[in-house]
Amino acid sequence: MDDQVVLYLMPHKIQKKRYDDMKKAAKCRKFTIVDDFSPEVTHIVTEFETQEQAVRHIGLNTTEENNEQSPEFLKISWFTESIKARKPVEIQDHHRLLRNTQEEVHVEGNEGASEPRFSEWACQRSTPLKHQNDFLATQLEILQKYAEMKDENHDYSRALAFRRASCVVKSFPITVTNVNQLNGINHVGPHSKRVIGELLDGYCDEINRIVNEEWFEKMKMFTGVFGVGPSTAKKWIERGWTSIKDAQESTDISKDWRVQWGLAFHDDLMNPVKSNEAYRFTEIIQTEAEKILPGIVVQLTGGFRRGKHQGHDIDILFTHPNGEETGFLPKLLTRLEKLNMVLCGSHESSSFHEKVLSEDFKLTARGQLDHFEKWLGICKLPKDLVSGDDAQIPLSNGLEKCTEIKENVDSLDDYEPKAKKQRKCHGDNSPFTIATSERDWIARRVDFIMSPYSQYYYALVGWTGSKQFNRDLRLYSQKVLNRKLTSHGFYDFTTGKTLPANSETEVFENLNLQYQHPKNRNC
Repeated sequence: MDDQVVLYLMPHKIQKKRYDDMKKAAKCRKFTIVDDFSPEVTHIVTEFETQEQAVRHIGLNTTEENNEQSPEFLKISWFTESIKARKPVEIQDHHRLLRNTQEEVHVEGNEGASEPRFSEWACQRSTPLKHQNDFLATQLEILQKYAEMKDENHDYSRALAFRRASCVVKSFPITVTNVNQLNGINHVGPHSKRVIGELLDGYCDEINRIVNEEWFEKMKMFTGVFGVGPSTAKKWIERGWTSIKDAQESTDISKDWRVQWGLAFHDDLMNPVKSNEAYRFTEIIQTEAEKILPGIVVQLTGGFRRGKHQGHDIDILFTHPNGEETGFLPKLLTRLEKLNMVLCGSHESSSFHEKVLSEDFKLTARGQLDHFEKWLGICKLPKDLVSGDDAQIPLSNGLEKCTEIKENVDSLDDYEPKAKKQRKCHGDNSPFTIATSERDWIARRVDFIMSPYSQYYYALVGWTGSKQFNRDLRLYSQKVLNRKLTSHGFYDFTTGKTLPANSETEVFENLNLQYQHPKNRNC
């Protein structure tokens, strides 16, 4: 390394193990690095966000008179890039710390006012469910949805751009009244700014055209069916179908069990799940789970954990502190079948392997898939529970019980479909026969996910969401920290090791991020 570059790595806000690993990496690259600050230091690398914070901890005087002799105050990203390049890379503006916490961004068109510095990554910002720019966010997400439904090669990036812009206005600290307030903020591109400007002026031709487009209305309707994506929805439109009834009456429908059951129970599944319903269902699952495996952790995740009052499904994450989760999920499903609470579903065995933690990955419009053991299906919830009345475990109501139930709930039945026949609890009755019969229950989409305890808190962050919050967490890890974050763990490419976490707070600490409460992850 150039003898004129003397590096001081500030230990503040960096975990000791990571700090030691960074120093070791610097020495391996023959960087000149000192343990304590001294006048010879030319480059200070720190996790602090502003120069003022770093100076305060060092006790350095950086007045205008000695500014030329002052060291460079740099972010960790400069250090990471230099380690990769095996030499100090050229310092760019984005490598430098801000001058101080009071640095402001001038707002054109709003003279005399200024806005505080705005964090680049959604995972660095608080995004509550209720915010001051709901109208703008909702309109931008119409453009996002439209791009996703087009589903062409370039549309994923367009959809993501609109989503990022929506996330910005959701977490913006004040009401946006002038598009120039968003000047200089990442992820609000020219297209999004034009749309926001038109919306603030009272009318956006592009959005008005989309919401009045017949194709868009049909796509929203068909993709609302459980198991139907943009590709299938387009085929249905090409067939001339204009309603859900057209699909339900067709004799040439998808062989995908999700689509068959999704069409049959479409009315049930389109009826939003209320938060009190989700929590009461989770209590039932907790009670039954404890009978099978005492000490099991049962956690409602998804939008309900982020404070939403309603959603489209119920996601429940399981683990056990003593690592006794093997075989639990099949036993729980068998137990729920005996109680006639399972309508249909598919069990997936864990596909996790160590390379999952470190191999390259690509985020898609559908999100980042994980490799946990899980059951994805439809359960039967008593209507009394849905209405908020005191609920009892539902009875069979005259319908045939599942013919594959094992009497021994301790059996390690793997719950896989046999002879490629989708397992369900109503014998040979068709989905439509069951849906149109007299019943005292309503169908609800449910996901059960089983995580090893060593991966649990990363899984909890991943399954809590939101999707965009997770996307930014993972990109931030990759681009800023040179690490890979998944729902299974946090891998450091520099050391070749994973960082454990014993709480959600520790997950954020490993990421060098301020902890965000689940209710502030609604980007």
